[in-house]
Amino acid sequence: MKTINENKNKTLNYFRSVIKKNNERNFFIKRASYWHLKQKTFDDNQLATKLFWKWIKQKGLCAYTGRKLKYDNTTHIDHIIPRSKGGTNHPDNFQFICDEANYAKNNLSHNQFMQLVTDIMNYKIKV
Repeated sequence: MKTINENKNKTLNYFRSVIKKNNERNFFIKRASYWHLKQKTFDDNQLATKLFWKWIKQKGLCAYTGRKLKYDNTTHIDHIIPRSKGGTNHPDNFQFICDEANYAKNNLSHNQFMQLVTDIMNYKIKV
């Protein structure tokens, strides 16, 4: 049976090999460093790995618009439950979204934002 450290090393090696090209690895490390300043739960490599797997799970697409995200400042890390509403800085509460969606969502929770979008669409269909 593999130990936790062997699994961690395998994950980190995969992470390093997959995103070695261009600035992709720097993208995750930079964001991990930023969030590490706000929380001391994970070191940069652990957090970068968690962000990487979140990116893979989302297939590099915005959680709201489905737009292809870039490895630059137009990609934001969003709190699913905003900190102002009791959300945490834990990676499980993060999602990648495009800057426009993040500005529109502001400090709404995921459910509140989806309700707002639904209301807007329903109103536009009626008009």
